[in-house]
Amino acid sequence: NWKMGIDMTNDALLINQREMEKSNRIKVTQLKSLEEVEKELLTIEERIKKSKDDEEKKRILKEKASLDKQKTEQRKNQIEGKIINILAEGSGLISKFKYKEGISKYEQTIPLFREISWEQKRDQVLDMIESAKKDHTNYLQKIETEKILIEKEKAEQEELRRRIDEFERTKEIRIHEAEKSRIEVLKRDKKITELKDQAWFELAKANASINRKKYQKALSELEIALSNFNELGWEKEKNSVEAKILDLKTKMKEAYKPKRKVKINERDLASKAYALIDKADIKIRRKKYEEALPQLHEAHDIFNKIKWNKAKIMVEQRIDQVESMTSEKKSRMNRLKKRKQQKTVVEAYNLLDMVDKNRKERRFNIALDNAKNAQKIFRDIDWIKEADDMEKMISQIEKDLTDQEKAVKESDRERLQKIKAEEKEAEKLKKIIEDRRKKRRAARKKL
Repeated sequence: NWKMGIDMTNDALLINQREMEKSNRIKVTQLKSLEEVEKELLTIEERIKKSKDDEEKKRILKEKASLDKQKTEQRKNQIEGKIINILAEGSGLISKFKYKEGISKYEQTIPLFREISWEQKRDQVLDMIESAKKDHTNYLQKIETEKILIEKEKAEQEELRRRIDEFERTKEIRIHEAEKSRIEVLKRDKKITELKDQAWFELAKANASINRKKYQKALSELEIALSNFNELGWEKEKNSVEAKILDLKTKMKEAYKPKRKVKINERDLASKAYALIDKADIKIRRKKYEEALPQLHEAHDIFNKIKWNKAKIMVEQRIDQVESMTSEKKSRMNRLKKRKQQKTVVEAYNLLDMVDKNRKERRFNIALDNAKNAQKIFRDIDWIKEADDMEKMISQIEKDLTDQEKAVKESDRERLQKIKAEEKEAEKLKKIIEDRRKKRRAARKKL
């Protein structure tokens, strides 16, 4: 089963056969041509029929036997030359990987061997046919293996490109997150400084307002300082400001009390009103302005009822202040909402850019996810027209994805069918070769 050795031996035999053919052609040129021999044989046949002398007949028959031998030799040389030429053509085709055509040429020589009983050369050609068929099978397998490797390499390159894209996206996200974190730290440090400075400034202003007996103004300033200390988590300063607020409210109650003699029921109602104000202040600190307003209005009504005008005016100022804060809060929320919406719209259009890119690269599954996410963003911000317009795009991407999956399945199916057909053909060739081997072994045993 040493293929290289077989091939080397076959090549040597072919070279030897060409030399034999050349030698035979030289011999033939020294002999009479086949046509001349055949003509002479016809003439000799006539002479034999006409001859009556036995000696002459013997001489003519001897001459005829010599011509018959020449005819046989020339005919044999002619067939051998034809065989060698056909085999050379076959070898040339096989060297160009045209195995079927080459094998067909080899097989054309088999009937010719029977005419000249050239058994040794016939067995050699049968070996050549068998070897060529094996080479053909190996060649087909190699091509199929190369196709599989190419497809595998293509898939690996696609996966590598996807991973690179994913890495780049992740890298961009990491850089963005790091920058965002850095900015947030800077903002936090800046905010801490601003809160701290504002708290101490408001506290100083409150002290000045208390000295001028502008209690309502002082209360607002103390509440700002309290809110800042609370946000900073400065418990000591927060407790100090809370104590100062309680002290201030006591002063306010005395300051807003009418100069006339206060009745017992008035004192009870006033206590109720101040309790409502305290509850409202707690909600104001928590920025629940809408919940604080009803309590302030109720306190205002009580002071109006008992004719505590200074306290009533104080509550009115407080109500105006809370309504202003409510309006500012709504305005700020609207600005934040608008800013967030703008950011979200940019994100949606970035996703649409990714949709176009992935469609061009035939990554329809990623494109479909991008399109659906963009559509969801449009729906979340109530851009109904834009969301509805995307339905057609999403449907087309889904169709493209389905077609792609079908094409992949069909390609896989055709490849498997081709492999099975080639395996079947190889098995068939193997059986034919095995049958021929058996016949040759049987023939050799008879010999």
